[in-house]
Amino acid sequence: MAKILIAGLGKGIKKDGKYSEANYSIENENQETIIYKGENFITSALEKHFAIDKTIYIGTVGSMWDNLYSYYCNKYDFEEDEDYTFELLEAASNATKDSDFSEINIKKFNEIFEGRAKIILTKFGMNTNEIFENFNMMMEIGNILNDGDEIYLDITHSFRSNAMWMFLVINYITDVLDKNIEIKMISYGMFEAKYEKEIKENGENIKLVISPIVNLKAFFDLMNWIKGANELKNYGNAYTILEMIEDDDVNKKIKTFSNSINLNYIGTIKRNLESIKKIIDKIDSIKGPGKLIIPSVLKNFIEIFGNIKQEYEFLFKLAEWNFKQKRYAMVAININEGLREFVANLLEIEDRVVDFNDENSEIFKYFKKIKHSIQYAKDHMKGTFDKKEEKLYKMFEHTRKIRNEIAHSAGKKDTAINDVESLKNYVKDVSELINDKELLKYLKLKYNV
Repeated sequence: MAKILIAGLGKGIKKDGKYSEANYSIENENQETIIYKGENFITSALEKHFAIDKTIYIGTVGSMWDNLYSYYCNKYDFEEDEDYTFELLEAASNATKDSDFSEINIKKFNEIFEGRAKIILTKFGMNTNEIFENFNMMMEIGNILNDGDEIYLDITHSFRSNAMWMFLVINYITDVLDKNIEIKMISYGMFEAKYEKEIKENGENIKLVISPIVNLKAFFDLMNWIKGANELKNYGNAYTILEMIEDDDVNKKIKTFSNSINLNYIGTIKRNLESIKKIIDKIDSIKGPGKLIIPSVLKNFIEIFGNIKQEYEFLFKLAEWNFKQKRYAMVAININEGLREFVANLLEIEDRVVDFNDENSEIFKYFKKIKHSIQYAKDHMKGTFDKKEEKLYKMFEHTRKIRNEIAHSAGKKDTAINDVESLKNYVKDVSELINDKELLKYLKLKYNV
């Protein structure tokens, strides 16, 4: 495990031929203010305060690499190559937005301070191509970080767009590359809030102008809250947001709900929604950013599913929700199970048969009757109800085949695109069919129910 600081670096401000120094203050864990006087870079203060193992710098050809090189030579007691310092200074001084990376020798810096400091050059990002090129170059950070690393980001210097870059890169590393890293701090040297402080040094009182270094990690936490809320709302996945819910009761119920959604455990989903209803006051009292996110998301689920009485209606509504989330396997299962429940309700069958392929089950027999009726109708003029009845049967039979393919991984079907399109129509059609009172009356009379 290492402490890694990632920071932007700009051109710097010179006074009397030298780069300006600044004084910084950082609060420690005990909320005591520590002052770092006469620092060349904000990173030098951060390195000292947090005992940073390695710093990664992001900047353009025109950044003050000469000053950075001198600083690290002094820090690690390396002999400074003055020719190389001048070479870096000259390249930075002559740099423009069109400068090529070959104009500056960054490779030498990275070799000298390998394991301690590293430079990643970027372009100005003046157009879409340069933005994507920069992103690709910054992805190198992902190769540097290891599981367990603690990350400190500084967004004080360089272009304002660098702050956006760092957020994008860290999100990519944590979400896509799946690196197990921890963001410890996002620092910003707030020069706008600088203040004067009198301190004693060598027996004398001196006044310092100090820029406080503030922690903006709350922005990253808010981004995680939003990401977690999106996962919960759109996919029923509470796993990101659970890490940020401190109330054990609320945490447990949301976790159970999320697990049941992902396992398609209908009974557990319904029971847990009822449990969530009972603690809605506690959910409303959540503090922090969760207050604006969790209650509205859970109330939305309750609004969609909370007042459905019939099992088959619940299943069809769940199929509709699953289709929006592109969970097509669940859609097929929900529709097929819903149709069986629908028929069982129509026939007033109390004993539900688990194996709906069992030819002795009343449900199976009912669909066989529909099949024979459709076959008969093909030789005669089809009426309105015959067409609807055929649609009902085709829906059942097709989703049964999809369900079997999923359950047994048979590898017999190669019709994914067509099946998804069919499921899209089924979600719409099934709702219309089960709410068609004239059709229900017709089916009851036709099959002597």
